[in-house]
Amino acid sequence: MQARTSSGWVSTSKPATLALPAVARSSVQRIWMVVVLPAPLGPRNPKLSPGMTSRSMPRTASTRPYVFTNPRTAITGERSRERAGSTTCSCASIAPSMPIGGAARPGILPRMASQRPRATVPPAMASAGVRGVAAPPLLLCAGLAAAVTLRLGVAGSAGPRSAPAGAVFGVALLGLALTAGWRPGRVSPRPALIGLGGAAVLLAVPVALHLRTLPLQAGSPAADLPLWAVVVTLVASAEEALLRGALMDALLRRARPELAAVLAAMAFAALHVPLYGWAAVPLDLAAGVWLGGLRLQSGGAGAPALAHTVADLASWWLR
Repeated sequence: MQARTSSGWVSTSKPATLALPAVARSSVQRIWMVVVLPAPLGPRNPKLSPGMTSRSMPRTASTRPYVFTNPRTAITGERSRERAGSTTCSCASIAPSMPIGGAARPGILPRMASQRPRATVPPAMASAGVRGVAAPPLLLCAGLAAAVTLRLGVAGSAGPRSAPAGAVFGVALLGLALTAGWRPGRVSPRPALIGLGGAAVLLAVPVALHLRTLPLQAGSPAADLPLWAVVVTLVASAEEALLRGALMDALLRRARPELAAVLAAMAFAALHVPLYGWAAVPLDLAAGVWLGGLRLQSGGAGAPALAHTVADLASWWLR
């Protein structure tokens, strides 16, 4: 074996080995080995450690006074990475979690993970009936001015007594309100009662003043009443859908409820100036504030629309 090794070596190994029995032929076996090198080269198969992950676990149920909630649960990774600003965490949302130790119902976590945040309306605005979509107030006022101009152009010399002009005006206002995102609410007894009470207040002073001079009598000619009633109902409902509906929805997002009602009343008074003159502004402004209060009280445009319609229909007997 010494003859088969390099000349500089005396023995094949240390300590020397001896192969017995000394028969046949012998040869040196070469075995390839994998050497794990130290750093900085690193091992052949490096170990990958995942970064820190976290998830939001919204609270589903709790019992007072034992409410122990954890806003976020983190697994794998080091806290030092999070404090150092590591970006390995993909869930950064923080929400109240379920009580520690509470048992979740089967299937609740998959549903929670698939839910998406929804745009919500603050409680104070929701109580006033604010919808989720609202157009800018200035854009609505510009549309109102355009509708008034259209009505004047269609009416011509007939003025506010023109039924076709009133119908076109009502359709234009209703279309503008619907385009802005306003939708009629569900019919319920409470807004109807509020609307009827509001109509009684609006009619109290005109009826009292009228009865001091003339008895109640129907307008003439009586054959015009059906068409007139339809147009008046359309115009009154459309004005409330736009002013106490879409416009107040937009104003309530930017101002206090009282200020929103006053601004809508100012728009209500301004739209009647081309039809009835400046002398009607104080009465229209007061009526607009009252109708705005009905909107805030009922939470929708249904109550002021009913009050406005009943008051306008009653004017047939107050001429």
